[in-house]
Amino acid sequence: MNDIKSNLALDLIFIRRSVRSYISKRLDREMIEYLLRAAIYAPTAMHQEPWRFVMIQDQALLKKRACRTFLDLLMKNISILNL
Repeated sequence: MNDIKSNLALDLIFIRRSVRSYISKRLDREMIEYLLRAAIYAPTAMHQEPWRFVMIQDQALLKKRACRTFLDLLMKNISILNL
């Protein structure tokens, strides 16, 4: 049991938080590439890797794209429900 309690992976799972408050500081490109490399190793269902990454640093474009993505998702769900 002591081995399980000291397991780094479990420690990280237990301290995980959903952050919804961000600072306006930009990350440098090297850090972004490092984080993306880590993200591509995340497990996926049946190793399908269905994700895509887009880096947007312009706030106006980010807001526009976020709104468009939400509308695309909404329209997809409406068509699935035949509304």
